[in-house]
Amino acid sequence: MVGGLFLYDWTDITFSQVVDAMVVTIELEDESIIFEETFYPDEEQKVVIRDLASILKPYFTLPALEKLDDEVQVSPFSFTVSGRTSSAANFHNGRVFYSRTAVGVHPADVLALCHYAEVDTVPGAEEYFPVLNYSGLAMTIGVAYLVAGQAKYKVVDVSLGGEGAISYRVSPSRIARLANVSLDAILYYIVTVTTPSGLVDRVKYMIDRSRKRQVNTFLYLNGFGVPETFTAYGAVSYEPELEGETVSLMDGMKRIDNEWADVQTVFTGYMKRDKYESLKDMLTSPDIRLLENGRNIPVVITECDAAYKPMGNERINVSFSFRPSAYYAGRFGRVPSSENRIFDKTFDVTFD
Repeated sequence: MVGGLFLYDWTDITFSQVVDAMVVTIELEDESIIFEETFYPDEEQKVVIRDLASILKPYFTLPALEKLDDEVQVSPFSFTVSGRTSSAANFHNGRVFYSRTAVGVHPADVLALCHYAEVDTVPGAEEYFPVLNYSGLAMTIGVAYLVAGQAKYKVVDVSLGGEGAISYRVSPSRIARLANVSLDAILYYIVTVTTPSGLVDRVKYMIDRSRKRQVNTFLYLNGFGVPETFTAYGAVSYEPELEGETVSLMDGMKRIDNEWADVQTVFTGYMKRDKYESLKDMLTSPDIRLLENGRNIPVVITECDAAYKPMGNERINVSFSFRPSAYYAGRFGRVPSSENRIFDKTFDVTFD
């Protein structure tokens, strides 16, 4: 059983029957004091500690997205809120799991920390499976593949380390290595998690080998602080912007502080409701990266057009614009060749 609550689901903590000044202290499990202040009771003889999430949030360590790790974790922690007066002392003990907003469910009631139940992926895509891990949780990956035209199915056991929110890398290429199966042979794979009491949750990843004209994959921190990916298969438009300032000088006008911004607008293509929920999670993430040609580029979402009219099958298409968060236009990509081939410019014309 998982004890505690998600960060923004913690409500106010109230001390009742307080008759004089109360010193309120918040202490973490490592005995470090992160908050201490004196409060006086209101007319109902109560002291109320509000916005506990804002006090606890800075003490979570969120993962960096500069590199793609196979397993990324955000651990929960315990805390104690104590209220001491001259005559008494009261204590509230709690355990908190990271969340970016109010979740509305108890940690014991969730397993997979994602919105979708099925994902359409491509052989070269990056995928992460986020799950709330604790002692006794079992995770398996079932892989369906072809051998000489016959369908086979293999189940691989996965061991997760630590407690809390964990993102496990489940890109098709990694699944092929774990299952010792050729990537070209895989049809789909299913990630399943099971609790000791028998609760089951799963996500199915279907490999689409049709040719995609546009594939844009974004890596981001989801609402539980661990990596997740979102891939858009719709059209892309490029709208570069030249930014700077024009000033008037003695000898005329001059433009200074020039910067070239590679602004792009991505269309998601038609998607189901669960992928739309994942898109909203990404657009509100504090850290978003574009995975492009082996590069991990921090980006900023500048605009989003989410107006849509759901039809009977709820097909939704959203467009959003983004630009690199840093200035990349000056990056120099030319690299001289060090190879001396027989017919390059180093060829010795006197060779007999």
